[in-house]
Parts: sequence; structure tokens; C-alpha cells
Amino acid sequence: MKRLAQKLRDETVARRERFERAGRRAERAAAAREDAKPPRQADAKPPRQEPVPMGEATRAIVEACAAAFHVNANLLPFDLDAAGYQEARRLAAALLVARGVSNVKAFSLLRMSPAALREAVSFYQAALPRSPDFELAPAVLEACAHWRREKQSDVVAVRPNVRTIQTAVVNRFGVSLVDVLSSRRTAGIVRVRMLAVGLAKRLTLKSLPELGMLFGGRDHTTMLHSARKAERALDACNLTPAAPLPDWVEALHRVTGGGKTLNPTEGTGNAES
Repeated sequence: MKRLAQKLRDETVARRERFERAGRRAERAAAAREDAKPPRQADAKPPRQEPVPMGEATRAIVEACAAAFHVNANLLPFDLDAAGYQEARRLAAALLVARGVSNVKAFSLLRMSPAALREAVSFYQAALPRSPDFELAPAVLEACAHWRREKQSDVVAVRPNVRTIQTAVVNRFGVSLVDVLSSRRTAGIVRVRMLAVGLAKRLTLKSLPELGMLFGGRDHTTMLHSARKAERALDACNLTPAAPLPDWVEALHRVTGGGKTLNPTEGTGNAES
């Protein structure tokens, strides 16, 4: 019995070794066949495109265009679908070309297609200076005015984001953004919070639940109540949604007496949140 068991063990070991040798031979043969094949065109990897660094002049143009359309300058080179980012990117491309930057470098900086770059330059060509040594701020203002004339619409195509509205409101009314986003129920804080909610509801496309998340995690019913409380003050501003954000904030500060009331006709405020 011992000799039979030993024989079986030896046969098992020998069979395992044969299988391992056969597997190694198959792997070597497959590798040799793969090496002998000519490389396919689809397998060729495109050369990696390194990001083009921005100089100070280019960065100034990008930041000016982002500020004009109320968007984040750091996100401008990315292909975002929001209308503000698209228009700011188009204006920045046209200004770069007007400065004498080559088309190749311009669409590399802003990650635009050549066709989109040509269309942007053609659109803004009539509003941009001929000399590459133009002053940036007047050129941006003239280009924005040209954009508004061409669009011929008072519908807000470029909307400030909620954080921009919150910051502008608290800075003008002299309160802390932390207090506005907190659960504090001080009358002055509550009124400023309601004004910021109402202005954000009027100037952005955010839903009430989205506004609630951005205003300290409040529910949508609180946002609806705040927006309704701020309606009379917003209507008293006599501004269209296309008006610049600073004009809205200044008008709100004027009609509410610096945040002392939400009802311009009665002079009394409501401190509910």
C-alpha cells in the first residue's frame, strides 16, 4: 500500500510539472507571435499635450473676462456648458488674438477648437481695438456692450452664481457671511438673509432645494418664505434681471434703509427665517 501511494504521488507531481512546462511554452509562443505583429494604427497613442502656462498678461485677460461674466477664472479653460463660461471664454480668445497671440496658442490656452476660436474672433472683431497695445478694462466693457447689442435681449444669459450674490450682499450690508449661513435669528441677520435668498432666486436658475443647500442646509419651504418676504423690496428696485449685480445690491440697500426693513412702504421688517 505504501508503494502504491508513493507511486500515485510521483505521478501527480510529474503530471503537474508537465502542465506547468506546457503552459510556459504556450506563453512564450504567444508573446513571440505578438511581438512579430506590426503595430496597429489604433494602438498608437497620441502625443500628450502639456498645459500651456499663462503669463501675467494672459492671466489678466482671463480674469477680466471672467469677472465681466461673473464666472470663476480658474475654471475658464475648461469646457463648461454654462452660458457665462462659454461667453467669457469666447471673449478671452478674441482679446488674446487682438493682443497678438497666435491662434494656436490661444485655443491651446482656452482649450477651444479652431472653428470656435475663429467664430469668437469674428463676432468680437468690430468691438475690439486695432492696436495690440489697448487698455484692457475699456476693451472688455466695449466688448460686453457689443455682446449685449448683438444678443438684443434682456433675458439673463449670464447669471452670477449664488456665492457671488451672497458675498456682494453681506459686504454691502455689513454683516458676516458666516452669520447669514448659520442658524442665527437676529433681526438684522434674518433680513439680510432673506434679501440674499430673494436676489439669488431672481437672478439664478437654482431651484428652492438647491438654494436651501447653499444657504446653510435649509429646507425649500424656508427658501420659499424668504423669497416671498423679499419680493416687495426687489420689485421696488425697478431693475431688470439683466442689470449688473452691484446695481441690484445698491438698490436693495437703498430701498431697505440699509437692511432695516423688508417693506419699503411701511418701514418695518419681519424677522422670521
